[in-house]
Amino acid sequence: MKITDVKSSYLEVTLPKPGLQVAWDPGVIRKFYRYTVVQVFTDGGIVGIGGISGPGKELKVTIDSYVKPYLLGQVVDPFSVEKLSKMIH
Repeated sequence: MKITDVKSSYLEVTLPKPGLQVAWDPGVIRKFYRYTVVQVFTDGGIVGIGGISGPGKELKVTIDSYVKPYLLGQVVDPFSVEKLSKMIH
């Protein structure tokens, strides 16, 4: 299968006051939850969906500017997630 498109979406949700304290970042109260969703489309009609919470809009810009151009046109096996990860890194 060939990758025909990569779309990313940035989501930011304001959390209710006083915020949220997450276990992996002790002592930090979060006011927002930030998440980037990535969709990878193939010519076979399969759409892969993934996401990451994290830094913010910069991640979406990186995906759109660097990852998408690299992946477009690549012939891949949709079940070889490890191979795709290595390609991107």
